[in-house]
Amino acid sequence: YNALTGLKMDLGAHRAHAVSLDLRDDTSIDTAVRSAVEMFGPPTGLVITAGSHKPTPLSDLGHKGRDRLQEVVRVNLTGPYIVAQLVADHMTDGGSIVFVGNQQAAKGMPGRHGHAASKHGLVAIARGMARELGPTGIRVNVVLPDVIDNELGATLIAETAQKSGQPVERIKKRFSATSAMRVMTKPDDIAEVIRFLLGPESAAITGQAIDVSSGSTR
Repeated sequence: YNALTGLKMDLGAHRAHAVSLDLRDDTSIDTAVRSAVEMFGPPTGLVITAGSHKPTPLSDLGHKGRDRLQEVVRVNLTGPYIVAQLVADHMTDGGSIVFVGNQQAAKGMPGRHGHAASKHGLVAIARGMARELGPTGIRVNVVLPDVIDNELGATLIAETAQKSGQPVERIKKRFSATSAMRVMTKPDDIAEVIRFLLGPESAAITGQAIDVSSGSTR
C-alpha cells in the first residue's frame, strides 16, 4: 500500500488512486471497488496479484492449522473471485481481468497444500469466467510464474535454505537450474505479459493459463 501511495504521488491523483484492501474482509472489498469506480468510472482492466504462501502441512492437525488453511484459501481464491466478480459487474466491452496463479500449483506442493489448491483454483475460475463473460466482450486470463526474483522469492529461498541447511546462493542456483533459461523470472518480465493481456493486442486471448516461469521444469 505504501508503494502504491508513492506511485499515486508520482503519477498524480488524476491518474492513480490507492486504497487499502483486505481480501479476507467482504466489506473492505466492497468499499475498495466502489471507491475505484466512483473515482474513475467503469474499470477497463483488473490485475489480482495478491497471495498467501503460508505453510499448510498435513502434520498441522490443530485448529490453528485449519484456520491457516482457510485464510490461505480466502486470500488466494475466494477474495480474488469476489473482487473479480464485483469489478466485472462494472466493466464494459473490451475489459480484461488477469489473475496471477502459480506454475507449480497443478503439480501439488508438499507442505503448502492450501496454496497449491487455491492458486490452481484460479485457473478454473478464469476459464469459467471467460466463458460466462465472453459475450459481453470481457476477457479473463491467468499467468503462471514460478519462484520470482523479488523480495517474496528471496524469502522462499531463505526458508528453503534454512530447512535444508544449505547456503542461500546454492538454493538460488538450484532454482535457476530448473528453468529452461537457467534464470529466475524477473518481475518486469511478468508485468510485460500482464500488460499485453490487458491491451487490445490480446483481443483474441481469453480463458488461458499462460506459463511465465522461464520454462520451469521443477
